[in-house]
Amino acid sequence: MKQEKTIEDYRRDIKLLKLKYIKLQEEKVKLEDTVKRMALQQGNRGPAGADENIIADLDKDFLKGDQSPSKNSANYMSYDKNVMREFSQRCKLNLGMSPESLFRAADVEGTGQITDQQFKSFLQQSRLGINTQYIQRIVQLSDINCTGIIKKQSYYECLAAFQVNQEVNNNTSDNRTFVQKSLIKFAQNLIDKKTSPHDCFSAMDSSGANIINYDDLNSYVAKYCKNMNDTECIGAFNYLDIDKEQRIGRDMFVVEVKKYMRVVAKEKSVNIDDFIDSKSNLPPRPAGPSSSNKGQSSQKGGNSSAGPNSLVEIDFGTNSVPIQVNKISDQDIKDVVNKLTQTYKIDIKELLSHIILNCKHPNSGIFVSDFFSAFEKLKIGRKIPNEVKMKFFKCMDSGNNGSIDYEEMIQFYVERKDPSSPMSFIYTIVARIFRSIQIRTTEALSFLSIQPDAQLDQKSFVVVADKIFSVQRPKLQEIVFKELTNGLGVLSAEKLIFEIDKEIDFFESHDGDLQSSRLNKSSNSISKMGGKKSFANLKNSVLQRQESAGSKGSNKKLPSLNRINTKALSYVETDINEYEKIMSQVYPKFDQKKDFFEKITRNDEGEVEYTYWQTILNDELPTLKKALEIVKNLKPGEMWNDPEFGPTESDPYGSKSMYFSDNDIPTGCPPPENVEWLRIGEQLERHLENNPEDNTDDHSDEAHFLLSGASSNDVKQSSYLGDCWFVSALSIIAQNDAYLVGSYDPSAKNVSQEQVLIQMSEGIYPPMFHFLKQYGVFIFKFYKNFEWRYVIIDDKLPCLDGKIIYSHCSSYNEFWVSLIEKAYAKIHNCYQALTSGDIGQGLSDLTGQVSMKMRFDSIKTTLQQIEGGDFDKSGIMINGVKYDCSDEASYKKVYDKIVQERDNLWNALSLFDNQGSLMGCSADGGTESAITYNDEKAGIYSGHAYSVIDIFQIDYSQEEKKNHDSNHRQYHRLLCLRNPWGFGEWLLKWSETEEEGKLSRYEKAISDYFDKKIEVAKSKGLDPPDKYQPGTDDGMFLICYKDWRTIFSNLFICFKFDPSVWIGYEIEDKWSKGFCSGSVKKGEPSITNFAQKNPQFVFQLKKAQREPVKAFINLVQDDGRLYIGAKYPYENIQQSLLLCLFVLENGKTKLEKFDQKIMIASSGKFNLRREVDFGKLIDVEPGKTYCIVPCTMKGEVEGEEFRDIDFSINFYFSNCPDQDMEFKKVNGPGPLVKQKVSVQAVDPLLAANSEKIKNFIVNSVNKMMNDF
Repeated sequence: MKQEKTIEDYRRDIKLLKLKYIKLQEEKVKLEDTVKRMALQQGNRGPAGADENIIADLDKDFLKGDQSPSKNSANYMSYDKNVMREFSQRCKLNLGMSPESLFRAADVEGTGQITDQQFKSFLQQSRLGINTQYIQRIVQLSDINCTGIIKKQSYYECLAAFQVNQEVNNNTSDNRTFVQKSLIKFAQNLIDKKTSPHDCFSAMDSSGANIINYDDLNSYVAKYCKNMNDTECIGAFNYLDIDKEQRIGRDMFVVEVKKYMRVVAKEKSVNIDDFIDSKSNLPPRPAGPSSSNKGQSSQKGGNSSAGPNSLVEIDFGTNSVPIQVNKISDQDIKDVVNKLTQTYKIDIKELLSHIILNCKHPNSGIFVSDFFSAFEKLKIGRKIPNEVKMKFFKCMDSGNNGSIDYEEMIQFYVERKDPSSPMSFIYTIVARIFRSIQIRTTEALSFLSIQPDAQLDQKSFVVVADKIFSVQRPKLQEIVFKELTNGLGVLSAEKLIFEIDKEIDFFESHDGDLQSSRLNKSSNSISKMGGKKSFANLKNSVLQRQESAGSKGSNKKLPSLNRINTKALSYVETDINEYEKIMSQVYPKFDQKKDFFEKITRNDEGEVEYTYWQTILNDELPTLKKALEIVKNLKPGEMWNDPEFGPTESDPYGSKSMYFSDNDIPTGCPPPENVEWLRIGEQLERHLENNPEDNTDDHSDEAHFLLSGASSNDVKQSSYLGDCWFVSALSIIAQNDAYLVGSYDPSAKNVSQEQVLIQMSEGIYPPMFHFLKQYGVFIFKFYKNFEWRYVIIDDKLPCLDGKIIYSHCSSYNEFWVSLIEKAYAKIHNCYQALTSGDIGQGLSDLTGQVSMKMRFDSIKTTLQQIEGGDFDKSGIMINGVKYDCSDEASYKKVYDKIVQERDNLWNALSLFDNQGSLMGCSADGGTESAITYNDEKAGIYSGHAYSVIDIFQIDYSQEEKKNHDSNHRQYHRLLCLRNPWGFGEWLLKWSETEEEGKLSRYEKAISDYFDKKIEVAKSKGLDPPDKYQPGTDDGMFLICYKDWRTIFSNLFICFKFDPSVWIGYEIEDKWSKGFCSGSVKKGEPSITNFAQKNPQFVFQLKKAQREPVKAFINLVQDDGRLYIGAKYPYENIQQSLLLCLFVLENGKTKLEKFDQKIMIASSGKFNLRREVDFGKLIDVEPGKTYCIVPCTMKGEVEGEEFRDIDFSINFYFSNCPDQDMEFKKVNGPGPLVKQKVSVQAVDPLLAANSEKIKNFIVNSVNKMMNDF
């Protein structure tokens, strides 16, 4: 009777079919290579005949770019990696969630498994933005056993195998990663079969090229490692593929696999010495081309443990050339060290510190992967060739074991260290040894019969140098002793104990307790890592004494929240009751409508309803009164809890402060019930408990609003909230502390009382409110709906696992970013309301200054595009003017105009920057989609906001000057930008990743420019600008002007108008019944209604003004973001706006109809933005009459109820006295409502009563300033 197949039999069959498919692919590629070589022998492209047809047939299935795998198996693995990497990134960027949480969202039943069709359907319906082929491949890779069922654990392992997992499983005592476990299982299989890494590699390397790809490994695993599945095979391959080139060289394979075989052998107490270095006498294989383009190479002598004259071939990927490396000689070591220190400016001590601090398995020594990872911690490490890194590895691997012991590191450091580097660094290395074998220095010395009170001279130090520091050579022992004693001739055992134990304590806090179970299980494995078997044996004898002592000697310093709050309570000595009494006299009672900010909602019928916030106010004096009432009602030592934002009795999780509703939580964002709202002191305490290494001094446990001034690099955007526009605005204003906290200086002399009051009102966080910090009360002001609004919040922030969910500062004990973002979220009802916007609006809200949006599409057109006819045949629009480009004669004229406009834009950028205007930019395209430039990844994302940090020029080098005509400009034009993510930088010319590029040649000139700018700022008493620091992955980068204007499309400028030069006016009005025409259409009635049925304002510069003046004008409407539940761009709330400016002729006093001939500026097409402008400054000539008309796209509809729509128009004029400018309202109901605009206005009531409350404000703030 025929036996039925089991499920496992079917799985094995499917796996074998996969292998057969891959082999067929390889045969196809080989055939293709053969045919192409035949074609090339007959000519460059071959005759038009059968060969070309065969090639075309072979190629046609692979002409889909990234939509399908490439032709060879190495690229097939590359395709899978790209798919999984793109999937993981899209989960984070598009959905704000991890790929793990995406699976949990798809698993609606919570069973831990879903069908492949369910998962595919879920991915297609999500907003990932990836194509169908990618989705199909993700599903296939997730269902590794081809059962049609995707289990959560298998899916998680698939993510980990491709190293794209974003969540770490901390619920296990083994902190090895999945890929490491996969390689351990592979090593276990080799041990079971008594196969050496050399023989294993030779069995896989069928071509004899000393390189294998994934298919080679997969075939071997399928045949000999029956207990490994495909996911584990992928994981092992990706771990060994250090350079991520989808292939592994023999040397790398042998080094890493041998190391893991030793780890397994020691954990299992198995002897592998008799076969681990075995090399079977296999017949030599001819080297030659392979299907993977492996190139020609030969193996002469084996691996690094071969004889002294052997050669080792090392290969790290398709972009590197296989090299031959002799066994490292003393001169080689000197050359490598000099290259690292002199050419690449590497600090050897810093590099070694990274290595020992970040090695994956401290008790198993240092692997090649640990070594390469340490280089990645250094930005310059990317520029160092892999062969140099590998040579350096071999410099320290003096035993040719394929790994580095800590003793080898000590010997290397002592022999090769720079004279300026401290010898005391060897204490750190020894501490890593002692930490790994779990002994303290006292026990180690007692094993050598040295007591803690002993005094060691040079003779008695020899045993310490030999047994503890692993330094055997007498000359080196003498040098170590001399440097450690500073030439005094005596080294106390007490100092040794103190210095080494101090480092052990650090490693204990860094490693945590996750290592302990593995250390206990693998005490026999210490001899390799810890070096001396005597210490490995000693470890067993001292463990019981350690346990009985009940302590490992760690002395952690944790913060005291009570101490922080108690200290704060001492700042204000004057009785709050007395202050409140004074305030009651100055401001007796509140006016609900006047003092409190409106809260706007819509009912079920869509009607607008207004209530009032009780903790958001419209003026600083009632805000101060409200704050004093809050403080007065607190019990002694009590901190205030905001009743309107965050957790409340009716909303215990604060869900309404996070999301529009419980049914509208963005995918991947944390459920409110999982969120803790922690005070800044509590969050800091939690952070230091989890990261004790940050507890470095007596002040590290103190929570600060601002620490040592603000910086652009302080700002880090959250992955849970798409408010890059606002975070970028924060990053921009961080360059000047005055925008944040004003310019009040209590030590300043000869300052008038009025000026003091002005300074106390300045900034997002005005100094007059600083004293309230001690009660957990913070007050921030934002410019919303044409006025300053004052937002009162407490200091509780939403946290997940003790970490702040939303935007935060890069310093763990600084909180200005999180608190300002919270207040801004509050005035818009919840954090989710901050999703999407533009930088200009953020800057305006934070500063009260007007912003302008400039587009520069027209200057992107190149001469080649014009000559090639790649443009709008009706003409090219440049700066609002259409130029004819219908024949060759006009080509140069138009292109010269484009070049001129490019120069004009650069000059404008420089002018804005010099005037202190704030700027940001963005590129057109999908939301946060990666941009390619000349078929290369640019590192820039469309639909994403970038801060403009600086604009400057660098003179050409002498060499470049020779290559350019003297009539050509003699300098580079550069912009310094910043990504609010705090990472993700420009990758091409002038980038930090460009090898031997512009940046490396001009690095000193750029550094000198910033140093000079900082020096000038300090000499003027101004905040020094942020300095660009190459080599730090902080999101800040340089880009040349040409590339910037090509890639970016939008510039947002927030003007800083100097009050000594500019004068400002604001007109407030409304579109009302009978005066809202709607868009202009063809036909006389429409163009007449535009003029007759919209408000009109006329202004004139009197003739006394001899020269034209520059003017900036914009139109602003109410902010749709203030409506609860409204989503950007608020098409159901905000109006699409148009602003037009006309010059009236022949003595006319108003506009009679829309006339494009006399229209000198407009905001372009109707735009749904909150504010629109002309995109440029305009010239206003004396004696001429100008008429400005605001218009909405949707006008009054007959028979429908019409609600008034408020707006304001802002005017700024340069060098124009107030008496020379005249305004009139010539159309629409109601009088002209015009007021002068000043950013230095003082509250009239505050000024009138300044004598009564001056002491209250000044004294309170002065007491806070020292801490602040």
